[in-house]
Amino acid sequence: MLGRALALLGLSLISAQALAGAYEITDSFGKHWFEQVPERVVVTDWTILDNLLRLGVVPVGAPETAHYRTLPDQPTLPASVNDIGLRVAPSPVRIRALEPDLIIIGTGQKELARPLSRIAKVIYFKNFSDRYRTNGRKARERWLQMAAVFQKTVQAQATLQAMDQRMAELAGALNPDQTVVLLQATPQGQLRLFGDNSLPGHVLRTLGLTPGLIRPATHWGESPLTLDDLGALNTTPQVLLFAPQSQHAQWKNAIAKHDLSAHIQILPRLWPYGGALSLLQIAERISHALR
Repeated sequence: MLGRALALLGLSLISAQALAGAYEITDSFGKHWFEQVPERVVVTDWTILDNLLRLGVVPVGAPETAHYRTLPDQPTLPASVNDIGLRVAPSPVRIRALEPDLIIIGTGQKELARPLSRIAKVIYFKNFSDRYRTNGRKARERWLQMAAVFQKTVQAQATLQAMDQRMAELAGALNPDQTVVLLQATPQGQLRLFGDNSLPGHVLRTLGLTPGLIRPATHWGESPLTLDDLGALNTTPQVLLFAPQSQHAQWKNAIAKHDLSAHIQILPRLWPYGGALSLLQIAERISHALR
């Protein structure tokens, strides 16, 4: 009996030592234990990639890297990051060749977890949903959860505090009585309204401004809108239209035909699907346009 007890005690001590450097994180699946900070990370989602780069973590692989480099207001993607194929169908062959110790999947990619788990440990962060109070609030939560994976929680919290301080400064410089509508022109030449559940809509509220149109929450926080819809409003809100540079002349003419030129500003394209720190970039763009 004594020998068995000592053996069990020895195993317990070994287990405790093995877990001494271990830590727990939370993702959209639940809780996971890590014995050490991952070093070779593959991401399959651009929102995740945005967060990683802003945390100072450079993955070994990411999807559609050439396209990502064309997005506005995104962190610089180092040349060392390997392309793993499409976001909707990343290449298992390319991922396996990178020998990752962690794969991080994002919104709309839950079904990738099982096949990719044959290559390496997989964690999942869902950043956008119509069930979230706002996707902007969820972005902050996900930022801290991702920081915990890389033991960068203190840095991430300090960054959020600095962002909040700057947001307050921007809000203080704006007229709080303004009613604003935020629109995005798609590459196909259609208009999308940024609602409360979008990242820009969340920023609008954070800046103390009033949205000129309220629509039900959607997955990405956007809904279709036309210039006729704007012309039919009983009020005349300030409208910020973010559009690709190649479409500015087209939209300027269309707006003039609807007699809305006095109320609509056409601005450079916005990327509304970034991580938590992209909220500040959106706020800077909005506040600059409304001053």
